[in-house]
Amino acid sequence: MHLCKNPLIAEFYLLRVILAVALLSVLTIGNTTEIRVAFASDRAPYCFKNNGVESGIEVDVMRAALSPFGHTIKPITVPKTRLSIILKADEADISATIQGVDGEGLFFSDTYINFHNYPISKKKKGIEISTLSDLDKYSFIIWQGGWKNLGPAFKATYEPDQSGKFRPNYNEAHGQLNQSKMFWADRADLIIVDKKIFEYYRKVLRNEFKTDEEVVFHDVLKIQTNYQAAFRNKVLRDQFNEGLKKIRVDGTYQAILDAYK
Repeated sequence: MHLCKNPLIAEFYLLRVILAVALLSVLTIGNTTEIRVAFASDRAPYCFKNNGVESGIEVDVMRAALSPFGHTIKPITVPKTRLSIILKADEADISATIQGVDGEGLFFSDTYINFHNYPISKKKKGIEISTLSDLDKYSFIIWQGGWKNLGPAFKATYEPDQSGKFRPNYNEAHGQLNQSKMFWADRADLIIVDKKIFEYYRKVLRNEFKTDEEVVFHDVLKIQTNYQAAFRNKVLRDQFNEGLKKIRVDGTYQAILDAYK
């Protein structure tokens, strides 16, 4: 076997191999017809089953942004805590509604969805909250890992201790349907949740609970929670970003939001 001893020639051939692999990656993504996308389960109206088909704001935005490049999506729903795990295990090509920076073989998109979270109480309870520290007086129910998503001050107050224990008034629910049920069943004084999610499940649960009670939205968090999508392939991430910009400009993005009001 003849080995190339000229380092310049060897470097040239190595560069050709790297370029060939990169080109193959581009062509593979370009020809992909179905992309596996992981979404957090039980989070209507962002992701939910409608007549057995995955629907919702997140799903529709993902479809609209990727379709100009010839891609269709195969939604996979998992608990929110598994979104990163399933992606790193190569069980999905994209994980939606996640936060992070490029690294460890993952590429993060521009912000593609925003949540407006509020502590919400039943008016009859007379709860008054004007600052974040006022939350300490009341028990509340939040989504899994919620302490990480509501800004530095909230995280510093409610992250678990070294043993994994949370503060006594902090409670997490598995799924936002269960979160809503716990609130209406008075298992906690407050629910902290996105307003669209709250109103959706308020309608869903109206035959099970007295959800027509007056509620108060306490606007003390003063933060919009921005989410990205994480990709295993940089080319696909860049296509998504490009498609996302297009649907924001042409009105498709707003039309999707309006469809779920």
